[in-house]
Amino acid sequence: SDPSFLIEKYLEIRSDRIVICGLGNKGCVVGNEKGIEHFDPIELAEPVVDTNGAGDSFAAGFLSSYILEGYSIREAVLRGQIAARYCCTKKGVSSELITKDHLDLLFEEKSEASGQLP
Repeated sequence: SDPSFLIEKYLEIRSDRIVICGLGNKGCVVGNEKGIEHFDPIELAEPVVDTNGAGDSFAAGFLSSYILEGYSIREAVLRGQIAARYCCTKKGVSSELITKDHLDLLFEEKSEASGQLP
């Protein structure tokens, strides 16, 4: 239920890493050299239909935002959560992946609502 102990163990071995553990509808936990932080889940208007691919969508949203676009870890986590939650609104074999423009729009909405934009 709380992966903090496991995250701490990973960081003892490689303190230069970012460790992320998804918790499904309970959000996620992120650890790095600065500590461990819990992130609440996000909601979208569309209902959850299928959770297939949510982890991959989170990873793609987080990594592309953090590594390729230079977002902060907190912002990249939110973008990963949005991509994962959006994925859950589609059938597992759907070709309707979230686009960058749609992710940017939902990120702006969620950031403003949660006060996460700088």
